[in-house]
Amino acid sequence: MVVLVTGSTGLLGSQVVDALALERFETVGGVRSLPQSSKDTIHLDLFAPSSIEKALTTLKPDAVVHAAAMTNVDYCELHPVEAHKVNGEATASLARLSRRMGAYLIYVSTDYVFDGERGMYREEDATSPVNVYGRTKLEGEIAVAEEDGHSATVRASVIYGPTPASDKVNFAVWLVDSLRRGQRVRIVRWWRSE
Repeated sequence: MVVLVTGSTGLLGSQVVDALALERFETVGGVRSLPQSSKDTIHLDLFAPSSIEKALTTLKPDAVVHAAAMTNVDYCELHPVEAHKVNGEATASLARLSRRMGAYLIYVSTDYVFDGERGMYREEDATSPVNVYGRTKLEGEIAVAEEDGHSATVRASVIYGPTPASDKVNFAVWLVDSLRRGQRVRIVRWWRSE
């Protein structure tokens, strides 16, 4: 079974690739910048629909795990067109091509599709995103659902862990590093009182 993992060099995608390798799946990472030579990666630029189509028609995957996204919430607010292209349009292209090719699509979305007013959301709860990131990820969800193919949408919340070779730092890694250096950290705390 061939599995294409978008965002395979990112925090989530790299872990998905490692987990699939343990299960002996033939895993190929879709990456925007190809290393010198690697049989484990294929060029896939989410800003270019032709690149998405070429990657899928070349690889002919049995499944696609779409873990790539523009996830920096502040950046999305400042660059809504880019966020729409990556989180909305690219997801729609992947969904359409996956269905056409008979590949099972797993789309990694976010709990940002909700307004955050109460938490502990269930999949049947009404969505109501309050920012560009949430709205564009919801666009992706809708595109996947409209293709009515073999697919699943996963709404993740606070993905954290060791950061792969990149300059990105997630909240958990930042917190641990700060505490190890003996720094005092201030974080938001909230709770519901009954």
